[in-house]
Amino acid sequence: LTSQLPEQLDQVYLVNSGTEATEGALKLAKKYTGRSKLVSFHNSYHGDTQGSLSVTGRD
Repeated sequence: LTSQLPEQLDQVYLVNSGTEATEGALKLAKKYTGRSKLVSFHNSYHGDTQGSLSVTGRD
């Protein structure tokens, strides 16, 4: 897969579900930016884990 990516992208993170992909993206965004706040779509589905549910805007 990495041979198809631009040169500066040399790693692939494989997951089993969209929920896992969302969790990984949340962690990566927070780590990369150093920020604790994220932008998400209100009342949308991001997955069933605690992290992904926390960005849905649902109680």
